[in-house]
Amino acid sequence: CVYNSEQIISQISFASQHGASLVVFPELCVTGYTCGDLFLQNTLIKSAEEAVAKIVEETKAFDIVLVIGVPISEKHSLYNCGMIIYKGEILGAVPKTHLPSHSEFSEGRYFSKGEDFDRAISYANQDNVWVSANIIFTCLDFEDFSFGVEICEDLWAPNPPSVAHALHGANVIVNLAAS
Repeated sequence: CVYNSEQIISQISFASQHGASLVVFPELCVTGYTCGDLFLQNTLIKSAEEAVAKIVEETKAFDIVLVIGVPISEKHSLYNCGMIIYKGEILGAVPKTHLPSHSEFSEGRYFSKGEDFDRAISYANQDNVWVSANIIFTCLDFEDFSFGVEICEDLWAPNPPSVAHALHGANVIVNLAAS
């Protein structure tokens, strides 16, 4: 998590220098996608949260909306989330709703579906971080810009979250995919 967070911060700095306004990283980029049973270890989950706190702190001067992938543990369940960060503040987190458990994928072994997760939590030194699969993010400076977040497999579901996001006003859909 330490190495990954350093690389994420470096890439955000690079993106800032080149005028980016929105940067989307892959799902589980803070830990890596292939942690397997390490996802069940509190050490990894705590390290991921500390890494997110570092990313939030180190990127607060950048005028960039960040979407990073991180596992979030809440009430004995683990969620594969896209975390939205802007200028030192976590704006929210979106949990993955469709978990692949076929072929080489075994996400159902580690993660819970996020469709019913809809509440505020404390995370990475911030209170009231809203976690929900139904958030539309808007920008006050650009009234015609709003976006929704889904994660990898969500796109391939018969009724992907992006459909509901678009129906509720999102004109950009970001998808954190590791593939």
